[in-house]
Amino acid sequence: MKTKIFKIKSINRTVLILTALPIIFALLFFGFVYFMKWIFTSGNQYIAIIATLAIVFGVFTLCKKIATRNYIVTINKDRLTVTKVGSSERSLQLNQITKLAFRTHQQGCLLIIEASGFEFAKFDVSLKQAQQIQDIIEELQQYNSYNVVEGKDQRGVWTNYVNPNAVNSTPASFGQVYRNQVNSKRKTKWVGIAISLAVMAVLIAPFFINPKAFYDSKDGKVYFGSKELVGVDPQKTTILSYHVLKDSTHVYYKDRILEWADYATFQCLREPFYMDKNGIYFETSNFYTPNKIKPLEGEYDAATFRSVDGYASTLFKDKNNLYEIDVFGQPPLRKITFPGLDVESFQGLENNYWFADKNHVYFAGEGDLKQCKEIDRASFEILSLQVVKDKNRVYFLTYHLKSEHGVAGEHKGYKVLEGADAPTFQKLDDKRFVDKNEVWTISSEEEKKEPKATRREDVK
Repeated sequence: MKTKIFKIKSINRTVLILTALPIIFALLFFGFVYFMKWIFTSGNQYIAIIATLAIVFGVFTLCKKIATRNYIVTINKDRLTVTKVGSSERSLQLNQITKLAFRTHQQGCLLIIEASGFEFAKFDVSLKQAQQIQDIIEELQQYNSYNVVEGKDQRGVWTNYVNPNAVNSTPASFGQVYRNQVNSKRKTKWVGIAISLAVMAVLIAPFFINPKAFYDSKDGKVYFGSKELVGVDPQKTTILSYHVLKDSTHVYYKDRILEWADYATFQCLREPFYMDKNGIYFETSNFYTPNKIKPLEGEYDAATFRSVDGYASTLFKDKNNLYEIDVFGQPPLRKITFPGLDVESFQGLENNYWFADKNHVYFAGEGDLKQCKEIDRASFEILSLQVVKDKNRVYFLTYHLKSEHGVAGEHKGYKVLEGADAPTFQKLDDKRFVDKNEVWTISSEEEKKEPKATRREDVK
């Protein structure tokens, strides 16, 4: 009979699990942290999810490649030889094979070749190579007579091919093979443990570098976490934020005095942003270095720098420009410009979605601020949290809201209420609105858990 050669790609699933799972868990953790801004403020939740899953898929593919071993299996009339590409080679006589343990699973199949009680070779392959494993078994059956035992369990279908005529001997080479396998498994286990410990260290290190702690007073003393603020009278303290406190003479950041802060004018703008007469500051949000309060970089006029809406948003302005502060940005202060923007009159309106200056209306419902050229500033009016109008149209926010009467507006996040008569459209109560022709309901149906806007033609 001719010599048969098979090329096998086998996956070491122990290596795959021990390397992939800790790394993927870490990626998902950091993906959540870094994409939090997209998910909750920018409206790009789908991009965030897709990007995270793409990275996870890429890492899993890389780990799978690392865990894949290439073998060349050679079978001739009296010997079986298994060569690991780029590494070792081992062989045995065919009559020394005691059992072929074959099992199918969802990803493919597994073949373990045993000789004299030792695991001589193990091939865990994908569905694409399942036929090659069957060919190896059929080829070996041409040289040895095997008793076949079949069964099924939760992991899949298994078949054992037992050679009753196997030579029951244990050559020194088998002992060496066994010792090599034991050493390899031990090495794999410790590598996996080391990777898991490293990933755990990476994940928990930020909690030790920047531990969560707050101000508290007890027995006439003030503490930040477990550290006492010596000499601080709890009756004369003002807590500005979770990490900043003022007593009668100093400003404290956590348990340390901010020597550079101007005590009289230091205040919290909107956590994590602060200011005094000398400038604007923000608290960093680091993972592997201690957080601190540092000056806000950028060209701005500190004397006139202020929030546009009582610190309800991240929009600020000075006498010259409009800004957005993004704690994740580099630098955190970003200048905003629009054609015809009037900084002096720019202000926040009754809710966090709408802003205006003397010339235009602006919408901030989908992350970045947008200028709404289709909306008439002079006649713009906010009717409720979800509904606004001008002299020409009625608009409603589309967050979790479906409507057969919505026509796409200039920007994503709101729509035009088709059919509504804007000049006569007015609010009746929190859910109902009326114009000269119809009564409109824009509300959430609790029983369906699906908010929607519907036209009420049955009510006059």
